[in-house]
Amino acid sequence: MDNIKVQLAKEGKKAYVIPEGASSGLGLFGYYLGMEEIIKQQSEMGLTFDAIVVAVGSGGTFGGLFLGNKLKNSEARVYGFNVCKDKAFFQSEIEKLLCEASERLGRPRTFKKDEFLIIDGYVGDGYALSRREELDFIRRIARLEGLILDPVYTGKAMLGLVTEIEKGTFRDHRNVLFIHTGGLFGLFPKKNEFVF
Repeated sequence: MDNIKVQLAKEGKKAYVIPEGASSGLGLFGYYLGMEEIIKQQSEMGLTFDAIVVAVGSGGTFGGLFLGNKLKNSEARVYGFNVCKDKAFFQSEIEKLLCEASERLGRPRTFKKDEFLIIDGYVGDGYALSRREELDFIRRIARLEGLILDPVYTGKAMLGLVTEIEKGTFRDHRNVLFIHTGGLFGLFPKKNEFVF
């Protein structure tokens, strides 16, 4: 993509490369706006989420929610379950994204890496690799709740959330919002691995 951008520039054209997951200082404003919508809907419904949970695959979703939460003075805590790499990697990546976004906003940096609540331990066998436990969990949630999770992102994150709730990690939170970020098409390559 970078080579194509250079070639287009030679032709007098301007191109913008959208990185993986649209995770850039610009791209995270999508979920910044998503956080604004969550805050508005909370007010309309008369409830408050004190924890917001997402899968983390490139950092943009988490970064956008974190930024929106911080700048709108929401008291919610944003948690991410990484589906690849590790906590330290994503804390650094999210920091870079937020620095870029802060520059775009013309605002000083108002965050520290240790505020990025990434919960490690649910990557399993690796990115887009599924363990039997994960696939069985996805199947169980689909049958129990009619909620279709995917094996790459939301299945791992929801398994992490349920496990951490059972361990007591979220005991101080009354209203937890899990944001289902999609990924349904990740089910199709794994269809023969599900046991019915």
